Amino acid sequence: MAEVDEKYQFLVERFQQTIPIIQFSGFGVEKLKDRDITVFMPMGPNTNHVGIMYAGSLVMLVEMAGAALFATTYPYERYTLINKGMSIRYLKPSMTKTYCRLSISKEDAEAKIKPVDERGRGDWIIDITAVDEKGVEVCKANCNYYALVNKEPGKLSL
Repeated sequence: MAEVDEKYQFLVERFQQTIPIIQFSGFGVEKLKDRDITVFMPMGPNTNHVGIMYAGSLVMLVEMAGAALFATTYPYERYTLINKGMSIRYLKPSMTKTYCRLSISKEDAEAKIKPVDERGRGDWIIDITAVDEKGVEVCKANCNYYALVNKEPGKLSL
């Protein structure tokens, strides 16, 4: 059963409905709480030609994990988040459902967003690890998101 705070329920729907490939992939949410998330990618539609999880599906998983953590850490309407860059290192093949579990302390979250608030935009960088059902690390990624402060709540400010 998913542990999703009521105030984040709309994010589950948004993840599924905004980008069609995410819905097709089976990407799912196990937990969305303040500064604490768990998301997953099932094997099914993400299995490649040799029976392991497709590398692109792992990229999608870690990218969405970072976005989910951002959305449960900061006021959703205040910022627009864009993936600026990512490096990923594949460690072991994944042959099971794969998870990202992320959390951030209030103090670290405040320090990471302070330069964005001061300039109106800036980098928000996070390291993310994905693990299989046995807890084996399958990939590690460094994700560099670009956060923009919206001039009007809910309106993209490029």
